[in-house]
Amino acid sequence: PDRRCLLVYYGGNGEEVSYNLDSFKHITGCAVLLVNYRGYGESEGSPTEKHLVGDAIQILDQVKQRYDKVILMGRSLGSGIAVQVAAQHEVDRLILVTPYDSITAVAQGIYPWAPVGFLIKDPFDSLSRAASVKVPALFLIAQDDSVIPMKHSRKLADRWGGPVDWKLIPGTTHNSISAEMQYWDAIEEFIRE
Repeated sequence: PDRRCLLVYYGGNGEEVSYNLDSFKHITGCAVLLVNYRGYGESEGSPTEKHLVGDAIQILDQVKQRYDKVILMGRSLGSGIAVQVAAQHEVDRLILVTPYDSITAVAQGIYPWAPVGFLIKDPFDSLSRAASVKVPALFLIAQDDSVIPMKHSRKLADRWGGPVDWKLIPGTTHNSISAEMQYWDAIEEFIRE
């Protein structure tokens, strides 16, 4: 890979990112750093929003000087981490896979009768930060996503502060989107732009 480019990947809820090593061999234009969250895999600690974002920023600070181009990629839960990091640190691009406006909004859609705003400790409010992120973003959307309904991704894209490339991957679900070559082709193309 071209060492002038780094792709930093933040996975989804419960995702052990090391299981994705083979899949990321599709990425030829960048070095890839898969970030495992505290409390995931063999890591210790509690995976709160504050801790996950803080860890992501510390990791980025340690490696970004070695690269000319830094791209953040977040899948599902990880999209919220990527957005928060990009809102606080200069990066070149974002790839957001099955992203959401906020965890609170997604939960409110599932439980419209419950006061979820009071119950959720880690809201991962990407929507409030979206306009401040001015870099290009690739939104990869699963056509049949029942975990993060498309309307939540659309709200985030509509508020985005930079150019948005919206790619709907047909016939995919929240968990199957990365099994399609179209997904990897879109990522590779976006990296090379």
